[in-house]
Amino acid sequence: MAQDAARIQPGTPLVAWLHLVTRRTAIDAIRRESRRRPRKQAASEIAAMKPPSADWSRIEPLLDEALQTLDEPERCALLLRYF
Repeated sequence: MAQDAARIQPGTPLVAWLHLVTRRTAIDAIRRESRRRPRKQAASEIAAMKPPSADWSRIEPLLDEALQTLDEPERCALLLRYF
């Protein structure tokens, strides 16, 4: 709010300005929280997944090796899609 104080026009009621700035700040906080909540939920669901199976332990090094043979754009596309 201190940064916005320089923009107060002379004669503007301070109470009205404080109300407006506080309202906008609260709206921004609500929007941030609404974007953060789904990400936090997804992260907790991933963390709750059961540990990798023995099959995955055998396949993972092969996948890593195969991914390294791809060009950067193809590797990025696969990683973005599946991981």
